[in-house]
Amino acid sequence: MEQRKTASPVGYDVDLSDKGRTEAKAAGKLLKDEGFSFDFAYTSVLKRAIHTLWNILDELDQAWLPTEKSWKLNERHYGALQGLNKAETAEKIR
Repeated sequence: MEQRKTASPVGYDVDLSDKGRTEAKAAGKLLKDEGFSFDFAYTSVLKRAIHTLWNILDELDQAWLPTEKSWKLNERHYGALQGLNKAETAEKIR
C-alpha cells in the first residue's frame, strides 16, 4: 500500500522532492569522497532526473560536465498495472 502512495504518476514530469535533493547531494558527496570523476553524463528528460544530476555534479564540482538528455532513459509506463505493487499486479493478471 505504501508503494502506491509514493508511486509517481507516469506521464507527469514531477520535480525532485526536498528529500530527493538531499539524497542526490549525499550521493554526489560520496562519489567525490571515493575519488570519482566523470567525463560525460546521461539523464532522462524528466525534471527530477535532470535535477538529480545537477545536484550530484554540483557536489562533485563538475557542474560544467557535458551531458546528454534522452527520452529513451525515461521510466516505463505499465498501463493499467502502473502504480500497483507485485501482489496487486499478480491478482490483476490472473
